[in-house]
Amino acid sequence: MSNGVDTLAVSQEQVRQIVEADNYLGAYDGTTMPSTSLLEALWERIADALDDLLRSATRTTMGNFWLAVGVLALVVLVVVVILYRKKIMRWLHRDAAVDYEVRDDEDIYGIDFDAEIAAATAAGNHAALVRLYYLKTLRALVDAGRLDWVPGRTPSQYALLVNMAPMTSLTNVFLKVRYGKFEAFNEQSTLAAGCCRSVIDQITTGQEGGEPS
Repeated sequence: MSNGVDTLAVSQEQVRQIVEADNYLGAYDGTTMPSTSLLEALWERIADALDDLLRSATRTTMGNFWLAVGVLALVVLVVVVILYRKKIMRWLHRDAAVDYEVRDDEDIYGIDFDAEIAAATAAGNHAALVRLYYLKTLRALVDAGRLDWVPGRTPSQYALLVNMAPMTSLTNVFLKVRYGKFEAFNEQSTLAAGCCRSVIDQITTGQEGGEPS
C-alpha cells in the first residue's frame, strides 16, 4: 500500500498569465491596498484635522470646497505673517512695559547738544560723542513726530519703532559703548555722527516732500 503525497503542481501557463497581468496575488481579493503618496497622506491629515475642528465647533462636516478654502486661507495667513512680521512685532510691542531705567544724563530735553558735542570733541571723548549723537538723533525723531518720548522704552524699542537703517546702526554702537562697556574710538564716534546726519537728513527730506501718497 503506497502512501499518497500531496504535491503542489505549478502551471507554467498560470504563472505567465499572472506575470503579464502584473497581479502577483492572483485572484485573492481584499489583500491589496491602493498606494498613497506622501502629499496625499498629508492632505488627508489636514482634511481630518480641519474636519474635526469644524465638527466640534458646528456639528457639521466640511466638504472638499470648504476644505480647500480653509487651507488656502491658512496659507495666505502664514505668508502675510512672514512678510509683515517686523511690522507685526512693532505693533505688538509698541507699549510694552520694560524694566529699564533711563539715566539722568540721557534726558533728551536737558542737554545742550551743540555745546556738549563741541566739548567732547575737543577732549577726544569718543564714548561721550557716541552717547550725545544717539540722544541728539532721538531728540530729532521725537521733535519730528516720528517717535514718542517714553522714558521707560529701551533704545532697541525705539530703533524697532522708527525702522530706519542708520538709527539701527547708531543704536547698536550706542548700546555697546554705553551699556556693554566697549571702548569707543574715533571709528565709533565717526559712525555715530554719520548715522545722526543720515537720520536728520531723512527726516528733513520727508518733511519737505510731505507724506507719501
